[in-house]
Amino acid sequence: MIKQISLKLQPLIWFFKSTYYEEVIVFIDNIKLILPTKQSSQKFKTIYCERELHTAKTVFVATWIKSFAPHLIYSKTTMLDIGSGIGETSIAMNQQHLFDEYIAIEPDPTLFKYVQENIQQNGLTKTIKCIQSTVGTYDGYTTLYKNIKEATDNRIMLPFSDVMAIQSWPMESVKQMTLESLLSQCNKSVDKIGLIFIDIFGRELSVFSQAQSLLRHGPIVCTSFSPKLIQEAGFSAQEYAMLAQSIWPFFYIIQEKNYVPHSSISLYDLFEHLGYDGESIDLLFIPAHFCP
Repeated sequence: MIKQISLKLQPLIWFFKSTYYEEVIVFIDNIKLILPTKQSSQKFKTIYCERELHTAKTVFVATWIKSFAPHLIYSKTTMLDIGSGIGETSIAMNQQHLFDEYIAIEPDPTLFKYVQENIQQNGLTKTIKCIQSTVGTYDGYTTLYKNIKEATDNRIMLPFSDVMAIQSWPMESVKQMTLESLLSQCNKSVDKIGLIFIDIFGRELSVFSQAQSLLRHGPIVCTSFSPKLIQEAGFSAQEYAMLAQSIWPFFYIIQEKNYVPHSSISLYDLFEHLGYDGESIDLLFIPAHFCP
């Protein structure tokens, strides 16, 4: 009974803390996370108020690897976390003990500070490496648009993006690398990468497009899938579906909580099902050299 009352009070506690405190410490499955509260996103509120939801994605992916591709644990050494936010995915996956090294990549200077602090707080500086950069279609610098109301809703606008509201946000220049350059900087070959987590607000397709050959014969990929963000980034449902089909033959929907694969041919239908303003879900894309 006390637990139920506590859970009901959590949103009220979050509201109080987000009003008076800039950050709060949360303990989840032996993970210690420092979360920003002021100007924070629904993502952080969910981590604070419904803590068990935080581990659903990482547990699903780790269970799939252990069940269907256990050889990854022995043959691959590294996981990439592109758009790592505060580092919670890298830290949670580290607990699964699948790889020797985890690389958290985050361009936003404020969030990158939290990545470093959270990794240090959990004593994981030897296994999780931090890189302050975004991943895109060229090496150099690009513009990060920062949402002053939502701590993690920071966007890189592609040349063909057309979201006028975002263009009025404060801007900051951040480093950008291609996936190939990122691997080179980390002194990693693609055959050593077992898993990529990527969540970069709809720009995922630009990374996939630039690194098709690398991904086609490479790691499994877990990505956020939001029709709204994908289209705001300038991509159509057809473009996304066609490119994904050319790289991965099938995928899993993590929110289904089962291990039934879907053909990538059905991605366009998934767009239609979710709708433009539909919820964001997580997909696990599997290369052809893995069998479902």
